[in-house]
Formats: sequence, C-alpha cells, structure tokens
Amino acid sequence: MVGVNFKLLIALKEKKMTQKIFAELVGQHRSVVSRVVSGVYNLNDQQEERYAKVLGMKREDLFVNPN
Repeated sequence: MVGVNFKLLIALKEKKMTQKIFAELVGQHRSVVSRVVSGVYNLNDQQEERYAKVLGMKREDLFVNPN
C-alpha cells in the first residue's frame, strides 16, 4: 500500500469530476477508483495510462512510480 494518491485526487478536483463520473470514463466501478485514490489498490501499466489519458495528463505526472 502506497498511501493516498494526492495527485489523482487533486486532478479530479481540478477537473470538477466526481469519482463516479471518472470511473465511468475509465470503465471501472467507483469503488475501484476510490481504492486507487486511497492507495489500497494498485493499477497495472495499461490502467495507469487510461487514467492519465482521461484526465489529459501524462502517466508519470499522475502516478508516483510508473513502471
């Protein structure tokens, strides 16, 4: 467990996007997004890319240790 992903949390707030709306856009359930934000669940490389793309960001700017 890494801890809260503040970069993701801030990006969602800046885009005025709820976790529910974001989850729909990335094709995941809201509970998965919530676990990612809280650091309980780690995404694979492809999922990280999808999250970043939906937010208009680079993967390395959104996730601490992209593989």
